[in-house]
Amino acid sequence: CDDPRISNFFKYFINNFEKLGLKKVITTCYKNDQPDLWSQNKSPKGVYFKYSGEQKKSRLPDPTKIICAGLNYRAHAEETGAPPPKKPPLFARFISTLVAHEVPVVRPLVSTAFDFEGELALVIGRAGRHIGAEQALDYVAGYCCFADNSVRDYQRHTPMVTPGKNFDASGAFGPWLVTADEVGDPATLSLETRLNGQVVQSTALSDLIFS
Repeated sequence: CDDPRISNFFKYFINNFEKLGLKKVITTCYKNDQPDLWSQNKSPKGVYFKYSGEQKKSRLPDPTKIICAGLNYRAHAEETGAPPPKKPPLFARFISTLVAHEVPVVRPLVSTAFDFEGELALVIGRAGRHIGAEQALDYVAGYCCFADNSVRDYQRHTPMVTPGKNFDASGAFGPWLVTADEVGDPATLSLETRLNGQVVQSTALSDLIFS
């Protein structure tokens, strides 16, 4: 692959294949000139990954960082009554908080304030530092749906939201990683979250305060 973002991503899986038990993780990988193995629809361009329901841990094994931006939608900031942030309010999630596609998320026994929160995740494909905004997306290997669910009462115990974001198995990641060349400009995407089949969140990524 000529794209270093994608080739580095492949190398990570290949180098850690046996260690991470990836025989049950990746069930489908195809390009537009190969058959679509999980539906009869015409295959889209780009490279897609579909993850097996047999894998109960993280979709990307051992990520060094999972960094999230809070209050990053203008409409959501207005909904909370908070002024739009001038800098991205960042917080971390731990890998133990995420489950695989079609694996149930878990509401902790200590709370009933378990709330949905759909997000778009960016998967970084190569290392870098001191990168300008114009080049930032060149380091993204792909995108994935991310259920960044919250335990609201624990999230509000202190100004730091980390406790409400890090109960085990409270979030989810998957089922596909879509490579950056297929997505293009992520600001053109729309995000929709369904809870038991009902649409509970619908927004355009162009509403992001920080791109």
